[in-house]
Amino acid sequence: MDVTSAAADNDDGRGPGGNKRKRNGEGGGTSYLHLAVKEREKKKAREWKGGSTDVLILIFARLNPLSLACCSVVCRTWKQVVDGSPSLWKKVYAEQHTGSLNSRFVKLNKAKEEAGAEESDWKALAIDELQRANLVQGTLSVHVWKAHSTRVNACQMNMDTILSASADQTIRLWSAKSLRCTEEYRVHGEKTPIIDVNFDENKIMAAAGAEVWLLSRTDKGRVIRRMGGYGQRLYCMRYADPELAVGCADGSMRVYDLYSGRCSRLFRKHSAPVTSVAINAAAQIFVSGCRDGKVQMFDALSGQDVVALLRPIGEFGVDSLQMGMNDHLLFAGTTTGFVYCWDLRTHQELWRIRAHRSVVTSMHSQAYAPSTLLTGSMDGVVKLFDCNSGTMLKAFKPICEPPSVHSASSIPNVLNAQRLQTQQSSTTQAPILCARLGMTQVLTSHTDGTLALCKSSI
Repeated sequence: MDVTSAAADNDDGRGPGGNKRKRNGEGGGTSYLHLAVKEREKKKAREWKGGSTDVLILIFARLNPLSLACCSVVCRTWKQVVDGSPSLWKKVYAEQHTGSLNSRFVKLNKAKEEAGAEESDWKALAIDELQRANLVQGTLSVHVWKAHSTRVNACQMNMDTILSASADQTIRLWSAKSLRCTEEYRVHGEKTPIIDVNFDENKIMAAAGAEVWLLSRTDKGRVIRRMGGYGQRLYCMRYADPELAVGCADGSMRVYDLYSGRCSRLFRKHSAPVTSVAINAAAQIFVSGCRDGKVQMFDALSGQDVVALLRPIGEFGVDSLQMGMNDHLLFAGTTTGFVYCWDLRTHQELWRIRAHRSVVTSMHSQAYAPSTLLTGSMDGVVKLFDCNSGTMLKAFKPICEPPSVHSASSIPNVLNAQRLQTQQSSTTQAPILCARLGMTQVLTSHTDGTLALCKSSI
């Protein structure tokens, strides 16, 4: 819209809100006419008038969920169609099972489909099956780079950002596309390695030694507060806004309020170090795993025990916990390589398997695709399991040949992934300390200071 047409709409000389409009040059300020034009241009940019909703649904139905996620941020109309259309996701689901890619999509819940799933379930089924097809049937390429000078104890992956935390007291953020370091922070103090970390767009939470550090991302890593002071070494951390739960060496679990920095609750459920914590926020349930082999579930407010899922048997300890399938399932990884699965609604064990030859150091399952469980171990192997049956879907090793030392901004080494069944390499595999699962990617951190990003495509 040009200035002439805008003036024709307001020929009484008044601008938006009925105020007398200033002419260009009068008063030296910006004219109401100019502001009105800019506002109308912005409004038109946010609107979609290229076709009806039915036309958009027909077009969107031929896209995969990843492409639909990109479409939903284009404009308000597209977002409403993608998020609120009752038939779009059913069409997307049907489209995945036709054409050349049909053989790659295994139906994860045939009974629900035959019975007629609710409209809201088609989205979950489509996303779940797309992730499974990419990770299991897709072709993997692994990018390995030297991220820190020593062991990387924890890593996280959020959209296009990767976070790593090391025993060298540094925290680094990386671009998932270029694999270059974009931000770096340091936890100061006595030589206390960072053992666990989490982050969002504004802050970073790091457990180091006997304290939790809260750092600001928007203020160049300024220390917002340090929580602790009890002298107990921390072994694990779990973040559920606005609270942070940590497992301590004396067998206790402390819950901190991030806004006040105070320890709001203290639970003593174990006699050995608490090595893993899981949170069911909807049901207000905490779960803690211990080196004595006990997994305890208790009320998050009162601390009253709900059930002890694994009791001390003296043969193994619990090293990792993970909620799955919309918080209905609980998985536990042990120091002897076993993975256990329980149904939290009935408190019954569903399955157990010998998943690895060594300690199961990490497990992860995404809320948007809850049927697949990722495990990582000190044996250097990454495995994918079906959450309902415990069936192993895939196993592979990122080839972590010792790379030459690079700076944080250097270009990483790029290596090819090989299936475990066909790998004939004598290369020593670096043990996996942390593993994270994405829609089409798997991220692992290792004892030699490297990160490995496994990208899959179909």
